[in-house]
Amino acid sequence: METLTMSTTDKPARQRPPAPGAVLLSLDQAAALLGLSRRSLERMSQAGTLTTRRIGRRVLVPRAEVDRLANEASPPAA
Repeated sequence: METLTMSTTDKPARQRPPAPGAVLLSLDQAAALLGLSRRSLERMSQAGTLTTRRIGRRVLVPRAEVDRLANEASPPAA
């Protein structure tokens, strides 16, 4: 019989949605809102095109940065 094991680095399939009015979002939350991967946001942060904040071991994205990226990607309203 085969046994399935889960690595300690495996994450749950669902990410908790950001709280209404949240000022800082996790990388996973920001990625979900923008339709990007977490890794893409990590690369943008390393390249300096995305401002992040580190609190302890957590890397957080200001909501204003998420809004800025969303507005840059959106075509102008006609």
